[in-house]
Amino acid sequence: MRLIATIFAILSVGLHVLSAQSQLNKKIDFQTKNTSIEDALIQLSEESETNISFSNKLIPTGRKLNIEVVDVPIKFILREILKGTDLSFKIVSKQVILYKRNLDEFESIIISGIVEDAKTGEKLIGASVYDPSNSSGTNTNDFGFYSINILKGASTLSFSYTGYETKMISIDTDENETFNIKLESSLLLPQIVVKYQDSLANEGDTRIEIESIEVDKLELLPSIGGEADLIRNVYNISGVSSGSDGVGGLHVRGGGVDQNLILMDGVPIYNPFHALGVFSVFNTEAIRKATFYKGSFPTKYSGRLSSILDIQTKEGNLQNYSGSVDVGLISGKATIEGPIVKDKASFFISGRRSFTDLYIPSISEIVKENNNGRGSSNYLFWDVNAKVNVTLSKKDRLYLSAYKGQDSFVDSNQLATTFDTLFFAGGFQLPISFEDQNAQSLDWTNETISLRWNRIFGDKMFANTNLYFSRYQFNSSTFFESIGFYEFEEPLRDLLVEKSSSQSSIQDIGLRTDFEYIANNYTRLQFGAVAVRHKYQPQNETRILEAFMVPGAIEEIELGDTTDVDGIDANELQVYFGGQHNLNERINVSLGFNTTFWQQGENFDFSMQPRLNVDYKLHPEVTIGLSASKMDQYQHLLTNSDVGLPSDIWLPATERVPVQTAIQGQLQLTYDNRKWGRLTVASYYKQMDNLIEYLDESSDLFLDAENWEDNVTIGSGYSWGLECSYEKSFKKAFISANYTFSQTDRVFDQLNDGNPFPYRFDLTHVAFINLAYKFNRKLDVSLAWSYQSGINITFPNRRIVVNSDFTNLPPFVLDVPSTKNGLRVLPNHKLDLGINYMLNPDDKFKQSLHLGVYNVYNRINPLYYQIVRDETNVQSQQLVQVFIFRTLPNFSYSVEF
Repeated sequence: MRLIATIFAILSVGLHVLSAQSQLNKKIDFQTKNTSIEDALIQLSEESETNISFSNKLIPTGRKLNIEVVDVPIKFILREILKGTDLSFKIVSKQVILYKRNLDEFESIIISGIVEDAKTGEKLIGASVYDPSNSSGTNTNDFGFYSINILKGASTLSFSYTGYETKMISIDTDENETFNIKLESSLLLPQIVVKYQDSLANEGDTRIEIESIEVDKLELLPSIGGEADLIRNVYNISGVSSGSDGVGGLHVRGGGVDQNLILMDGVPIYNPFHALGVFSVFNTEAIRKATFYKGSFPTKYSGRLSSILDIQTKEGNLQNYSGSVDVGLISGKATIEGPIVKDKASFFISGRRSFTDLYIPSISEIVKENNNGRGSSNYLFWDVNAKVNVTLSKKDRLYLSAYKGQDSFVDSNQLATTFDTLFFAGGFQLPISFEDQNAQSLDWTNETISLRWNRIFGDKMFANTNLYFSRYQFNSSTFFESIGFYEFEEPLRDLLVEKSSSQSSIQDIGLRTDFEYIANNYTRLQFGAVAVRHKYQPQNETRILEAFMVPGAIEEIELGDTTDVDGIDANELQVYFGGQHNLNERINVSLGFNTTFWQQGENFDFSMQPRLNVDYKLHPEVTIGLSASKMDQYQHLLTNSDVGLPSDIWLPATERVPVQTAIQGQLQLTYDNRKWGRLTVASYYKQMDNLIEYLDESSDLFLDAENWEDNVTIGSGYSWGLECSYEKSFKKAFISANYTFSQTDRVFDQLNDGNPFPYRFDLTHVAFINLAYKFNRKLDVSLAWSYQSGINITFPNRRIVVNSDFTNLPPFVLDVPSTKNGLRVLPNHKLDLGINYMLNPDDKFKQSLHLGVYNVYNRINPLYYQIVRDETNVQSQQLVQVFIFRTLPNFSYSVEF
């Protein structure tokens, strides 16, 4: 009987405890604003009908809580209320008792591993790992690795990632363990979502200024020709601007196109554009994740002043073979991936090719004939991404990846006779006419290859080592023939024939190793080194010129010239150290430095680049961030157009042309509320020094390794601005908007008489609005409206008289430019429409259609302006707008298998 009574008593206590535990697992809605801990506990006790017992003496005072959760277990809410205190709770006789715990009595262990997609084996970057028992958490790094400290004994860890089902695992161990987690894709109705900081989890890296670009969202942005594009998404981030339709390059907070470090699998890409900026070289099918920084730069990045775009490509499906085919009006692409050895090795291959060469020649012939000329044009681009992924062991993984892309453009013209008049002082006019024909071909190539090794050391350290090669090359050839007729004293005729070809390139061979040490749930350290051998080929040119005048062969010139230029070598070594630390639940600090050693010829240079970022949570929904950074750039880009075309020439910092530097500070405020959305307001100031420009008379010169320093001038610049952005996600809809107000000026002693002048891409106002609505699993529609102020150009505004070099001709009348970039042209704006329709979302072969209209209301947005003589007044000039697209429908079809 005693035994039965004892068993009954034990069962009774156990049932009471289980009953209380069951009560704590009950899910409720809970909301409290600006409430003390004591009042929040009383409110929770009343609303959940749970008996919570505590002493008022244990409860900290002065702290106010703001919690708003829906359908969450009571125990999670209780842990959130007690978060940051030394209080815990236990269940005694159906009551929840609060008690003060001695943290020193508890020993911790380390749980680490990899989080990956259960279907494909792709590593999930930024997945959340949360320990509810200790209200702490972390997130996976760029390779899916995590490490978290938990208390010894039974515990539960939560693993979550946007678009995947949350996975809970029970851990009952007293020793460090490795758990590799596979998350399943959610089978629920797809929603358009924005990632929010979870009030019940610590996301780890809390820097609020980082832009994580969700690849799945690219399809929600209307595009040209149905081709979703990463860079066009970056254009729509506040603080970023470009020319019309992207032709103008990427300009971030007043910086030039050369001041953006663009990495693909850790390898620098020097020209990230196809079609002169309309498309990027990044095939969306190959992208796994992209992260964009415009300030608050992590210490591991260096070498550019304005921004970092870090792109990770897909690794290949370790489980099954899969692929896709996409065909649009402008290009088509195909992708295939799958296991080489299941769960051990995989491959990924994706290729893309434009179709423009199928119809551009015919269209261009018609256009030229309508303009009283003859000839044709043609253009095409292609690129290929490939990767092999091999698992060597539980701690070692090897990747071999490669990329190659090429653009080719040819154009030939035979123009109708052109009549013009040269004007001289005293009203003298000389009638002239020309018969011209010309041809030009351009092609540019990006190619990279990298071998990466990932290694996990113990439970806290992760390393990534990358040996890589990168080359960008530009080739051009031109042919020009002109016959001129002059009605002077006696009729004269001349003939000019010019042929030329040139080549320029930049090549890198680099070795990089990065370490990440996760000390605990609150501190992460990063350190590493990069060694790069740069080789620059400014220009290598062959030129043939023949010119003579008839009758009588008044003058004859024959010139054959071949310039073989030795390349310029430079060596770069970077060493960095930094880290992030959560001081408490409100303050996160990131601090570090990057040191660069540079050698070019006899020139040696050294620079220290400190970085600081502090985020302070004023309120659970309001965070303020302050950052300051110094960035150095040991490479220069020379361009005579400010448009960032592939003909631009990369050159190293030298003793005469020093390293570019920038110091930037920013203040940012973020309001993040589940109900109202995410609002961000930021202000910044950036000072740039040792910028270079062509001297006014040098932009058309042939530059080689010996003369380029004589034909540039050195100056400085500054930029300041205010940026606002807003995002809100609904169950079926998504809205985002941003606005930037900024000013960017340049100062060069040898330009514009030494006076400040606006940067060509000083766009005072830039705005963007994107609306998307998902009707069901099959259909979604998006609208995107963009606006930006016009660019600044130099326009002649007065005339002067200049003596002629010929004794029998009177002085010339010449047009004199205004102040540099003194004229702001008309603003650009347009509305785009996109429709995505999934034909059979549940079939093995998923087919979809992508429809849209680019520039719905047919706005003329010129790519650039030409200065021509006014047809109604031959003594005046006018601006002519040159554009490619007005209203343009687009269509593409894709199938996944």
